[in-house]
Amino acid sequence: MTGAQDSGSDPAFAEAIRDQAEATIAMRRDLHRHPEVGWTEFRTSALVREAIVALEPDTLRFGATLYDGLDRLGVPDDEILAAAMGRAAAAGVSESELEPMEGGFTGLAADLVGSGPGPVIAIRADLDGLPLSESDADTHYPARAGFRSQVDGVMHACAHDAHTAVVVSVARALHRMRDRWAGRVRLLFQPAEEGTRGADAFVRLGLLDDVDAVLTFHILSNVGLAAGEIAPGVSDMLPTEKFVVRFTGTPSQFASSPERGRNALTAASGVTLLAHAIPKRPGSRSMINVGRLVSGTAANIVPASAVLTGEIRSDRMDEVAELAAAFKALSSGVASGFGVESAYEVTGYATNPRCDVGLMDRIAVDAEHAGLAVREPVSLGASDDASLMIDRVQQRGGVGTYVAISGGAYHPHHSPDFDIDDRVLPAVVELMVRSVVDLSGSGIPVGT
Repeated sequence: MTGAQDSGSDPAFAEAIRDQAEATIAMRRDLHRHPEVGWTEFRTSALVREAIVALEPDTLRFGATLYDGLDRLGVPDDEILAAAMGRAAAAGVSESELEPMEGGFTGLAADLVGSGPGPVIAIRADLDGLPLSESDADTHYPARAGFRSQVDGVMHACAHDAHTAVVVSVARALHRMRDRWAGRVRLLFQPAEEGTRGADAFVRLGLLDDVDAVLTFHILSNVGLAAGEIAPGVSDMLPTEKFVVRFTGTPSQFASSPERGRNALTAASGVTLLAHAIPKRPGSRSMINVGRLVSGTAANIVPASAVLTGEIRSDRMDEVAELAAAFKALSSGVASGFGVESAYEVTGYATNPRCDVGLMDRIAVDAEHAGLAVREPVSLGASDDASLMIDRVQQRGGVGTYVAISGGAYHPHHSPDFDIDDRVLPAVVELMVRSVVDLSGSGIPVGT
């Protein structure tokens, strides 16, 4: 009998979970009203820190000291960071809370300690929203219920608000019943999942190096799960590389001296069109997307700069590397042909780990006791930098999984109408708490 099954008949366990239900949904809706994009999650990080400090964690790393001088991928420019800090201040975050995060040093890591020696179990939540305007239609429940995004052009369109609220409630429940589990629980509140940017720093900081099991999860609307269903793991996480290419040319008066100019926009446009002709392996799920191209200052000036933002995905790590090398060579070659310089910068990446079978089996039992229906592992068909955390733990001899949880049959992720049925969140909290109690009491399964 697992620890989770033992706890199922424990009134104190049930009470600790039940008492978090309203708070979980309330926090999710509060975060939904105040979304922040990657590396600008100032208000979100401050709220999470306040909640975790109240639990008297054994360790807590926050702000610039968390990163210890480490370079981070895809940090926004100073103007964007300053504007986001201003919004957080206007929303009530104090100067003393903001100062440690200045420069985009958001997120935190904290350890809770149980009743005695035991495994180190990590749980990851992603914090960031997306640069997308949320629907204000009456048919959109957050708009109708009054928790639609209050930030123009930013929304939670991928359920990260729910993930954050769940892990905070898991921490509260575990603190309350810490005499019923052993070891350490490492809470990883990761910034900048969108663009697969933030996990890289957490991995390089060594936050996964002593972890025996890492539990990552995502509330999803697009993998075929019905309401109340979960899959204890996924397949087909797509490796990816995100990038920015900066083209630098020479400005000139277009009418009188166009020959003196070197057109960065023409070079970048050529690369954008030709990228789709880069050969891909037959049968692979490989794709190249240029999602943004910004250039020029006026109609009568040869554009001297252009910034191209894109991504590569595939079902094969080696194919991502080959396509990235081809795109970089294409950018350099086309730029050279127009007398323009180019610089390729990686801004994010993810891998394609396997989910450990033994851990999935344990999660499945815990899910049933939490009242959730269990499905076989589902195909994700997308990327998540939680993959880097799972990979790191497995490389060090531990186990990991990525749990897929139904968020209801709503609109697709990354769309203005995206929403979830947040009534499922208390059951997700219970699942994660049961899993910690189970793993700490019955031991970590052998990796597969």
